[in-house]
Amino acid sequence: NPNHIEPDILHIRNKYLQEFYEKTAEYKNAFFYQKENSRLDDSIRNEHVRMRTADMSLRYQQDSTLLAKNILIEQQKVEMLKLHEGRFFWIGVCV
Repeated sequence: NPNHIEPDILHIRNKYLQEFYEKTAEYKNAFFYQKENSRLDDSIRNEHVRMRTADMSLRYQQDSTLLAKNILIEQQKVEMLKLHEGRFFWIGVCV
């Protein structure tokens, strides 16, 4: 998107504009760019929180899937042991 400017670049631009307007005593414009940077910082922070939350959710789902798989494997091992015990019981009875 040609109209999209990276947030870091916007932040730097806004900071320089804020400082320029402060030095030229154009405080209304300086305040505007200060507010823009504050809004941008909030937006970036919210995006980082959203990304971390999504990452944690994905890890939780992966861990839950792995845990369920391990439980199923252990249950299958128990069933196999029961079948082997039953076989040995019947072999012992028949002998």
